[in-house]
Order: sequence, then structure tokens, then C-alpha cells
Amino acid sequence: YVAALFFFATVGADWTESDGWLGPAHECDWFKLVCNNDRDIVRIGIDENELAGTLPPEMCALPQLDQIDLDGNNIVGTIPDTIGDCQSLKIFDLDKNRLTGSLPDSLYTIRSLFSIDVDNNLLTGMLQPEFGNLSNLQYLSLFSNEFTGSIPESLANLTKLEIVYLDGNEFTGVITSDICKLTTNLWLNDFTVDCNKVACNCCTNCDVNDDLFSDNDRRLRKLVEDMAVTISGSAATTEGTPQQKATYWLQKDVLRGQNEDVTSLCGLRQRYVATVLYYALDGGNWLHTVNFLSEANECEWQGEVTPPGETTSELIGLVCDEQIAEGTCITRIVLGDNNLSGDFPEEITQLTNVVLIDMDNNAITSSIPPTIGNRLRNLQMFDMDNNQLTGSLPASLFRERTTIIDVDTNLIGGSLVGLSNAPNLVYLSVYDNLMTGSLPSDAFAAMTKLETLYLDSNQFTGSIGQSVCDLLAPAGSLERLIVDCNISRPSRDCGSCPAPSRKRNLGGP
Repeated sequence: YVAALFFFATVGADWTESDGWLGPAHECDWFKLVCNNDRDIVRIGIDENELAGTLPPEMCALPQLDQIDLDGNNIVGTIPDTIGDCQSLKIFDLDKNRLTGSLPDSLYTIRSLFSIDVDNNLLTGMLQPEFGNLSNLQYLSLFSNEFTGSIPESLANLTKLEIVYLDGNEFTGVITSDICKLTTNLWLNDFTVDCNKVACNCCTNCDVNDDLFSDNDRRLRKLVEDMAVTISGSAATTEGTPQQKATYWLQKDVLRGQNEDVTSLCGLRQRYVATVLYYALDGGNWLHTVNFLSEANECEWQGEVTPPGETTSELIGLVCDEQIAEGTCITRIVLGDNNLSGDFPEEITQLTNVVLIDMDNNAITSSIPPTIGNRLRNLQMFDMDNNQLTGSLPASLFRERTTIIDVDTNLIGGSLVGLSNAPNLVYLSVYDNLMTGSLPSDAFAAMTKLETLYLDSNQFTGSIGQSVCDLLAPAGSLERLIVDCNISRPSRDCGSCPAPSRKRNLGGP
């Protein structure tokens, strides 16, 4: 009943996608509804889908609901006072809508909340002292609204805060020293206000009074800035960039730990790159931040999570394998299915010990750096399928060590080049892209370890030669070969044309 009511209240007939809604299937199978093992709805995640209308007060009649993610729509009206009935709620994400009114007092009673994101609306009113009751809050984004009054000092009670965006409002007054302690003694690393309206000595976007630092502190801050500039150029000091935010965070981090190692690849340089990765890919909105931007070594920015509907946990985050440099260097980036968005950060190519990049099923944009393979000479597995990548597939990715390249379901164009440099390739999937040119059949034929080759749903031309067909099992190792039906094949037994619904789970080499 509640799901159907939500559909009508938000003008479901005009949604961009509404697969399953109001159909005979169980509501857990309706588009963008997620349920737990008991078939209780735990997430409503219909962002950027042309939702309109208002939020029904009955939403919180779903007792297990822990995520409301409806950003990027056209929802109007106020946030229902009944929001406080959602006592399991962890993520409240309604940014980029047209909401009005104030934040309901009942919102401050939801102690489980760790993310409130209501930026880019038309919200008004003052923040109440009860904000300090939200003891688990890590992410707070209120920017670009019409809030007024002063910032409540009770914010200082929120010791888990990592990101706070308050600019683009009509707040006034002073950020107190107790609130500022969150930026020096705890985790708050990105804190913005309107500097011309609110006095703040600790905000990321306000000029910091240099007199507050000792000579040694100033030296350390300069050391970090110079290092960041050598890696990222002017972006490291350009206001508002992921690189500048990472520089600012690392400066504070260094002052806490007094670490001066800016030369070794696995010292502060690595920590800087890991921090850029967080900011460039919108870390504040990740499903799992798994210790990112904590005081722990970046090799510990990881954790075990259990995906919805699963019973076993899996590792997510950054991994430093013990057999390489005694476990001090990042070797694996494992951030798939984690709500990453933003441009692929070129700084990743500084992590020269990386063997695996797994960031599939996200919303990462821009192109893959052309020199990625030349810089990451140890890279073996590159898994970036189901993103929004553009540009071409770099020839440098194809090297002797390469075993897996999975970039299907992106917007990648250009032709397949460089494959002759990857004789040990086991898995190659480029399907559902915009790739062109003639298929390099001779290069495929030389890949005697190849097990999977998905080339369909592109704009390739040419043919698959008999020498590629000879790789097919049982004579060879190739078990799966799919090309578009316009590609000439020696026989119908040599691979196949596209078949529906064949997405695979990426296994190891």
C-alpha cells in the first residue's frame, strides 16, 4: 500500500522509468526498491527519474526503511513531520528538488542518521539546537537553500562529522571554537560556510589566519602543498577542486601526525592520492566510506560490507598486500557498487604498485588517462564496467601482465588498439559501448589464454578469422565469444551473436 501511495503522490505516470511498479510482481521487484531478506522495503532510491508531486506522510510506515534517496527530481512541498517515524533511517538524500518549509523537529530524533543531504532546494527556517542529538551524523549538506539564523553550537557534539556544507544560505554569526575542534581533533575535513556572513577560522573555503600556526606548522603545510602541486599542478591550490580539498585535509592530517615523508611513493604521496580519490568521486555520498579520511593509515581505509540481499560480506576499500613492500603500498582499489560519481582522477596513476582497479557499477565519468598502463606497470585487472566513461580505451592498458579488462556498458569510443602487447589476457569485455574500427582478429588469435571475449553492441567492422575460432573450447581455452551479427565468422559454431541478459560476475584470472 505505501509503495503504491508513493507512486501516485510523486506522479509515477510521468517517471522516466517505472519498471514493475503497480504490476503483479512483489513490490521488492519494482524499479529501485530494495528489500531485506524478510521482504521488507529498506531503500527507496529513485534519483534523477522525473519524480514530481509531494512526499506522502505515510512513507515512514515502512519500519525497516533505512535509505531515502530521491535526489535530482522535481519534488515539491515540505518534508513531512512524520519523518521522525523512520527511526531506522540512515541516509536521507533529497538534494536538487524544490522542497520548501523547514527541517521538521522530528528529524532530530532519528539517532541512526549518518547522512543528511538536502542541498539545492528552497528550504527555510533556522537550525535547532537539537541537531546535536544526531550523534551518528557523518555527512551534512544544506548548501544552496534559504536557511537563516546562527549555526547552533550543539554541532560540536557531532564527533563523527566528516563533511558539512552550509554555504549558499543566509546564516550569520560565528563558528565557535568548540565546533572548530572537530576539524583539528576529529574527522571533520570539509566544512564550508558563506565566509562573508559567518566568521570561521576553520572552514575549508575561508581564509585561515596564518598567525594561528607555529613556524613548524607553517613549514609542514607548505611541504604538503608543494608535494600536491608536483602531482596535480595548479589544481592542488585551485579553490573547490578535489585536489585542493585533499591538500587542505592532508595539511591538517600532517599537523596531527607530524609526518614529513613527501618523497617515498607509499608515504604522503600515496595518502594524498587516496584522499583525491575520495573527493573526486564524491566520497560524501558513497554507500560505504569504510574508514576513508580517518587518522588510520590509508592501507586500513577498508572494511567488510554485506550487499543487500546477500548473506556473506565482501571487502571494500583500499588494500595493501603484505607481499609487496611489506604491506605499505596500495595494491588494490576495490570500490565497486558504492555510488561513486565524478571524473576518473588521473592521480590514480601515481599508485605504481596497484595490480587491481575495481570500481564497476558506479557513475564515474570522463576518460581513462591515456598513459595509465605506462604508469601502472603492475596493473593486471581493470574492472570499470557499468559506468559513464567516455573517450577511447587506452592502448597502454594492454601489457604483458594484463589478465582482465572489463569496461562494458560505458560510452567508450575509438578502436581496439594495443592488444598484441597483452598475450596473457584472460577476460576482455567491451560490449555496449560506442567502439568502431576493424576487429584485430590476428591479435585475438595470439591470446592463447583467452577465456572470455565480449565485443558486441558496438560499431565494429571486419571479421573473426578461423585462427580465433580455433581458440574455442574444447580445443582451446576460449569459452565465450560474442560479436555483433554484422561481423563475419567462418561458421555459426564460431561464437555467437548477442543474446539477451548475459551479464557475468567477474571472476579472478
